[in-house]
Amino acid sequence: MLLNLRDVPDEEVDALRRALEAEQVDYYELPPSAFGISAGSIWIRDETEYSRARGVFERFQDDYARTARTARAVPSFVEHFRAEPLRVIGHILAAILILLLISWPILELWN
Repeated sequence: MLLNLRDVPDEEVDALRRALEAEQVDYYELPPSAFGISAGSIWIRDETEYSRARGVFERFQDDYARTARTARAVPSFVEHFRAEPLRVIGHILAAILILLLISWPILELWN
C-alpha cells in the first residue's frame, strides 16, 4: 500500500495519479467501502517497484506541499481590515463584549 486515502482531498489524489502515471508506475486503487469503514487506498502492483514508487510519492508530496503553501497565502490583518473594515470592527467589538460579560461576575465578587 502506497497511500491510504482517508482525509486526502480529491485534487491531491488526482495529482498523485498523474505523477505515478508520468513515472510509469503500475498501481491500482481500492475504492472506499460503502459504510465508510475503509477510505480506499492506492497500491503498487509489483513489490519490486515499491521503493521507486515511494520515491515518486515523496517527491510528489514535497512539490505538492510547496505549491499548496504558496497558493494559499493567508492575508495579513491589515489586508483583511482594508478589505472588510466593518466586519473586522464588528468582530473586535463582539470579542470585547464577550470578555466583559465573562469577567462581570469576577468584578462583582471584588466589590
